[in-house]
Parts: sequence; C-alpha cells; structure tokens
Amino acid sequence: VASAADSGRGDTNSAHSAQSEDSPDRQRRDADEFYDDVTADDEVVTAVTTAAPAQSQPPQQRQRSLAVRRAGRQDQLAREALSLPLSRWRAEHVAAWAASPTVGLAIYAERLQATVKSGDILARLTDSDMQRELAIQEPLHRRRLRLAIDRLTSPDSRAPQPAPSLDCVWLASQLLPSLGLRQLADQFRCAMVDCSLLLTLDKADLKGSQLAVRQRRYRRSLALGVALLRYVRLDWDKLVAIRQKFASNLLLYWSANCLHSWLLLWGAPVSEDRVLESGLHGAYLVWSGGDWEKPMNDLLKGAHCRKAVLMELNRLVKESLAQCDRPPQPASAASAADAASSTGGSTVSSTADLSAAPSTNNGSSQQQPKQKQQQVKQRSPSPPPPPPTQQQKKPIKPVPPVPRFRASLKNKKKKKNKKN
Repeated sequence: VASAADSGRGDTNSAHSAQSEDSPDRQRRDADEFYDDVTADDEVVTAVTTAAPAQSQPPQQRQRSLAVRRAGRQDQLAREALSLPLSRWRAEHVAAWAASPTVGLAIYAERLQATVKSGDILARLTDSDMQRELAIQEPLHRRRLRLAIDRLTSPDSRAPQPAPSLDCVWLASQLLPSLGLRQLADQFRCAMVDCSLLLTLDKADLKGSQLAVRQRRYRRSLALGVALLRYVRLDWDKLVAIRQKFASNLLLYWSANCLHSWLLLWGAPVSEDRVLESGLHGAYLVWSGGDWEKPMNDLLKGAHCRKAVLMELNRLVKESLAQCDRPPQPASAASAADAASSTGGSTVSSTADLSAAPSTNNGSSQQQPKQKQQQVKQRSPSPPPPPPTQQQKKPIKPVPPVPRFRASLKNKKKKKNKKN
C-alpha cells in the first residue's frame, strides 16, 4: 500500500513538473536566454574579425608607415641642424639638410651622408669634389648645392631670399605657365631649377644641352619674368594677389592667363594653349621695347579685331611705362642678378612698394628730368683741353707738270686742215 501511494505521489509530481515546463513563463525565459547567448557570440565574432594583429598588415601599408616615420625623423634632424652651428653637424644632419625643402636635393642625401661626415667638410666642398666624390655630374645640380652651402656659410640679409615653397615644382607648374612658357616645364623640372637657381642663370646656361632654350624670344621673356619677380622682391603671393585684380592699369603684372582672358573680351579667336606657349606676359609687353608686336600679330592672324587690339595694347604699354619705373638693364637673368646684388636685390627699384596703386610712381618719374638738370648745373666746369702737340710736317712731294693734251690736239687738227 505504501509503495502504491509513493508511486501515485510520483506520478502527480511528474505531471506538475511537465505542466510547469510547458508554461508560457518558462518558454519566455528560455527564449530570452537563447537571444542573449546568440548576441554575445556575434559580438565576439565581429571583434575577432575587425581587430587584426599588427603582423597581418599588407606589405604596402607597412612600407608606407615606415616611410612616414622616416620622414618625420628627417624633418626633426633638419630642424635640429639649422639650430646648431655648422661645426657641430654630423653626417645625419648633412643628409637631412640636403633632403629638406629648402635645399631639395634628396637624391644626393645618401651620398652626402656616406661621404661628408661633418659640417666643416661640407663648407669646404669644391666643384671638383662634388663631381668626383659625390658623382654629381649635372652642372646645375652642383651650382644649386653650392648656393645652398653659401647661404649657410655667408648669409646675405640685405638681398631678399626666396621662400622654401618656390621650388622646382612651383617653377614648372606655376611660374612658367604664367610667363607663357609652359612648353619649357619638363626641361626645368628635370634640371631641378628652383627660384634661387633661376636667379643665377645666364644665356649660356639657357642655351646649354640641359635646358635647351634655343629661341631668343623665350630667353628674353624668361629674363623679364625674373626681373618682375625681383621687382616684387620675390614675393609670389603678392604678385598673385595683384594679378587677381585683372585691371587694365596693371598691365605690367599680367600673366599669360590674364592676357588670354583680355583677348577673349575683344572676341579674338585665340586658344589658351597658344597663349600659354607664346612667351607673352605683361612684363614682356611693357619692357621688351616693341618686340611683342610680331608674336602678337602671329597670334592674332586672321582675327577681325587685330588692328583694334594692337592699338589698345600700344596705348596700355605707353600708360604702364609712364606709371612704373624703367625696365631693368641689362635684361639677361645673370646680369640682372649682378645688378640686383649691387643695388640691394632689386633691378628696377630697391624701394618699390606695390601695395599702393601704380599711379603713385608717376610723380617720381616726372621729377627725374628736373633732378638731372639740377645735377648738371651743380657739376664743376670741365678743365680746358690740353694744347695740341706740334707734329712734324711731312715733306711735300713736287707735283708733276700736267701735260698739255689740249694744245697737242689743236696742233693735230691744224695739220689735218692744212693737208686737206
């Protein structure tokens, strides 16, 4: 009886437990636990897939990160080198200085680090040492390194120094197209010509095999563009700000793009490529002395407004010459550099202030003849000429007597008449 009672009690307990397991509350609780387990597993999987270890980076990304780290180290060494005297430089400082934007000779940084071990050796480098020890075969590259060394050893505070941003990329992409010499960009980029090297180029350098500027008009256009840079004291940002005004009374500062826009206002069918490769710009129009007329005629060949455009350009050139200073003499880049070094860095006017209007120089240009007259009056009288030296008189040769041809002719005629 007891066993039966126990078995009956067990059956009732199992029935109650089955009912409790099948209850809605129990099912809801189980569903919540299963959802929590699934979301936890998903978070673990996403964390594992997104957070890759540092060793699994691709080789290109690893090389890029190393290059960025190395560039930061080079910049730090270059700043440290400029803060130290030249005698305390090490080979690392020399290499970082050569690769800095102020020098721009990163292709020779490793050779300099392996050969030049101190700043004193760098200061004593000669042209033959650069060619033999450093294997710098290009003469313009050697000159650029020499100019950078000279700026370290004997800085000249009087002459304006070009900004580090005026490098070879700026010259090929901004300066040459603004002067209408876009076709020369590849030669100058390969020769690594920056602003400091451009100021020292002469006719032989331009006609050489490295730059190969054969046409005289292109050489003179480049020289007058350099003269305009010296006129604004190598301030490229100021020159760009002046060109953005695009006023007719600022013809001296016009770029080739400004000239093309002005020709389009007249309705001239001129393409932009032809203007950007013509060598015409504002300084060339004003300071070339009329040499711009032939290339402008070729540029406007067949245009209905050619005569009107030429007349208007002549008028603007005369007004610009009356407002601004005289053109720099001589016009070559090298001679302009010598003239600028002797006059304090400016070939046209060492105290020119271009922030004011160009008409402010008109009074000074009109006062120049009066000042010249006053200087002539104040001059001391010239000394009397020396007495003429008594020269020995040469003996006069006797003149032979003139034969009497007429008398002999008359006698012959008389004899003939008598015979007849």
